Amino acid sequence: MVKSALRQNQGSEGRGKHVFEVQVYLSGLDPNSARVELYADAVNSGEPVRQEMKRVRQLLDKNGTIYSVQVPTTPRRRTIRFG
Repeated sequence: MVKSALRQNQGSEGRGKHVFEVQVYLSGLDPNSARVELYADAVNSGEPVRQEMKRVRQLLDKNGTIYSVQVPTTPRRRTIRFG
């Protein structure tokens, strides 16, 4: 059984982005064989966000692992000019 707990961090390093961390307990599974992703539904006719989280550290009890990801607070816009 896999258990997890998600927290969001908006500290000074997170300006312009959201930093999400999740504690994942893989119950003996190899962390190298697991893929953890953040998924967010589309907003205002935009695209949904699906981003792989990176393993950042193992918890002291050796069963838990922390995964982290950073995503922009607002969608990036491109301006295309002609002429």
